[in-house]
Amino acid sequence: MRIAMAEWNKEKFSAILILLGFRAVFGFMNIPIGLELQPKLHLDTLKALANPTFLALYPKSVLASYTLTFIILARVFRDELGKRFAKLGLGFLITTAILGIIYEETLRTLVEYKFENVMSSSLTAVKLILIAIQFVALLLYLLKDVRSALIPAGACALAGILVGETLNALSQYP
Repeated sequence: MRIAMAEWNKEKFSAILILLGFRAVFGFMNIPIGLELQPKLHLDTLKALANPTFLALYPKSVLASYTLTFIILARVFRDELGKRFAKLGLGFLITTAILGIIYEETLRTLVEYKFENVMSSSLTAVKLILIAIQFVALLLYLLKDVRSALIPAGACALAGILVGETLNALSQYP
């Protein structure tokens, strides 16, 4: 059992680091902070991690994955624990939405072409609809005990991550 838990913890840590690496690359593509030419070509990691677009994107991405996780756990557990997970999912969803607004504002002020690409994409409307469905579905479960609402909430959380990743990748093009 201890070996299994150690492996699980190693996998969780690895997943967080992989996400960190991809977000650092996106942040660097947005604003190439930390690339030093003198005395030789190298990356100043602390400067790169202080990139404002990275600082806005990374926590949003982590919390979006936790939102999905808590929605799934709310569906799995039928008792009061399921309700707690749903409340956590709703809290993370709201926090993720706020961080999304901060990220968009960061892009608007620092990476205008990417902001324009994001805001002019039809994927942005899809993403907002997916967030709204999650919000309503979680409220239906928490306030009216409509447990079946967790199925579209989970599907929309998963689809929202996919749409967000696609939107972020496609917005890189000038």
